[in-house]
Amino acid sequence: GALASYPIAKFLIGKEIAVFFFIVPFLVSTMGGSIIAYFLLKILEKSNSLNKWMDT
Repeated sequence: GALASYPIAKFLIGKEIAVFFFIVPFLVSTMGGSIIAYFLLKILEKSNSLNKWMDT
C-alpha cells in the first residue's frame, strides 16, 4: 500500500521526503500485525484448535 501511494503523494506534495510518511507507518503496522498473528497461531497450535480446523 505504501509503495503504491508514494507516486501519488510525490505528485501531490512534490517532495521526495513523502516516502517516509508512508513507508514507516505501514512498516510499523505490518510488523505489529505479523507479531500478533504469530503468537495467535502459536496459541491455536498448542490448543490443537488449528489442527481441528485444518482437518475439516
